[in-house]
Amino acid sequence: MTNMTIKGRMTCPFRSKLDVILRHNYCTRDARMADGISVTKVACDLLQCMPPKQDVTLSPLSIFTCLAMTYGGAQGKTAKEMQSVLHIESDNIHQALQIILRAIIGSDNQSGHTFKAANRLFFSTNYSLLPQYLDLTKTFYNAQPQSVNFSHAAEAAGIINTWVENQTAKKIKDLIPASGINPLTRLILVNALYFKGNWSDKFDKNLTQKMDFKIDNSNKVQVHMMSKTKKLNYMADMDIGFQMVELPYAHDSLSMFVILPRDIDGINSLCKHINSANLQQWIGKMSNNFKVKLSLPRFKMTFETTLSDALKSLGMHDAFNELSSDFSKMTAANDLYISEVYHKTFIEVNEEGTEAAAATGVMMMARCCLPPMPPEVMLVDHPFIFMIFDKSSKAVLFMGKVYNPKE
Repeated sequence: MTNMTIKGRMTCPFRSKLDVILRHNYCTRDARMADGISVTKVACDLLQCMPPKQDVTLSPLSIFTCLAMTYGGAQGKTAKEMQSVLHIESDNIHQALQIILRAIIGSDNQSGHTFKAANRLFFSTNYSLLPQYLDLTKTFYNAQPQSVNFSHAAEAAGIINTWVENQTAKKIKDLIPASGINPLTRLILVNALYFKGNWSDKFDKNLTQKMDFKIDNSNKVQVHMMSKTKKLNYMADMDIGFQMVELPYAHDSLSMFVILPRDIDGINSLCKHINSANLQQWIGKMSNNFKVKLSLPRFKMTFETTLSDALKSLGMHDAFNELSSDFSKMTAANDLYISEVYHKTFIEVNEEGTEAAAATGVMMMARCCLPPMPPEVMLVDHPFIFMIFDKSSKAVLFMGKVYNPKE
């Protein structure tokens, strides 16, 4: 789970926190494209920052949305650094994210998938945000403000976490720890996303069987391996050494892509090639002329992490700096800075499809080719990379590394 904490500078011994928690949003066509690619760039940057040999699931769209809401209150160097790290190239980032969200939600009835996205501002009863910032977050993110007494940490955390659970079908629990709240907390912006979608062509449960999954060259575990043989969008790169296959959802623009390194221990090397340009190039090279014999393990994963160190390493320094951060478009006192960003995700992949959820929070403190015969074989029996991708906006909704499939 991801929370982002913004703290404020010290002009007196008293300080207050701003906690911002967000969940997922999605996009539609032309207005979404540039900013969808920005989300994918952030996805690739953060994946590189994750520790090796560890199962990871991130929701770049949730993280991006959370930070974009916070960016809406930033000015000066703080805003420029956030703009750079988020790869924001347009002035209408908030509108573009709104279009993304409406497009995915609007297609619920058409494809039978379930998508929920929600934002909320939990603010201290004695703290004021600028009307124009409240207007921005309400207009583009439908973020309703809710007053909370942060002096009662357990009660405040309970209110926020219950809201998060309700928005994510109970998949994201305990996003905000009571220990992360104190009387100085001023604001928690929360973004929550929940997605459940069926494959356009489901796996036959009768073909699922137990098989070995090689965690590395020395260790293996037994997994439930799903199988299908079908014409699928597929490509293989012999130079880098990987296979890539697309598994579309019933939703026209959403797909899961599975990227399998050739070598059992090749995932770290493959990760070095994961960037937005390469992903677009690889997807463009895929062909559905291939009949693929695919074997993919069922897996279920919950992942949580903090992102302040990763974001600082990517160049977002000023927002975390108690002395120099500038969130003067958020509050007249201009006394806030980010103390931490928390992120938590859930994903389950099985024969029917995928269920996924995520939440991101920002906490702030105030200062004071030709088809081969026979079929191509893609046996996903060692660590691999996956992403859930919106082909319309080119935004990555979820991305991760699987070292040890669990259920």
